[in-house]
Amino acid sequence: MPESTTVQVDNSRIGRVRQQIARYHQDIAHSPFLCIIIGVAVLASSILAMTIDIATSEGLVSNNASQWLDWSVWTQPYVLFTTRTLLSDDVAIGYAFILETIQLVVGLVMGHALAKLSLLSPRLAKVFMIFSIILVLLNGVATFHAAPSSNFLVQLLVSIAIGGWSVCGLPIAIGLLESGIDGLF
Repeated sequence: MPESTTVQVDNSRIGRVRQQIARYHQDIAHSPFLCIIIGVAVLASSILAMTIDIATSEGLVSNNASQWLDWSVWTQPYVLFTTRTLLSDDVAIGYAFILETIQLVVGLVMGHALAKLSLLSPRLAKVFMIFSIILVLLNGVATFHAAPSSNFLVQLLVSIAIGGWSVCGLPIAIGLLESGIDGLF
């Protein structure tokens, strides 16, 4: 005769607390408000990482590393098209924004970009993928050298955090905000 297995229910105070914590955690993990709040925080930190990334890329090209974070980098494309500036400044601004655009393509729509390019030319799609990855990695090296520390580990961590977050932060923020908004309606 097979033995029947019985599930013991833990009715102790500790068992009830564990169940309440598990239920609370499950409710919080699916909270649309939490997804929206964290999504906004991720979006803000991603914009900060992109701003730092643009500034360090410009500093790399112009050989002029700034000690201050200048939020006016977001107005530079407008200035580039509406006023006369030095060619060296134009090259630095153009490189920084092209690189940031490539990072957004890598982070958000690499599959779509490769699919469209491969319709045009499979070789061009491979070249784009390889050069995009090389540019993103080399930009991490630029951020590494711009990190205000002489400690190798700190420079490496700053480079990985800023470079990785400027590529991955925006898709994560979009996903969290989408999940939160879908949960509200």
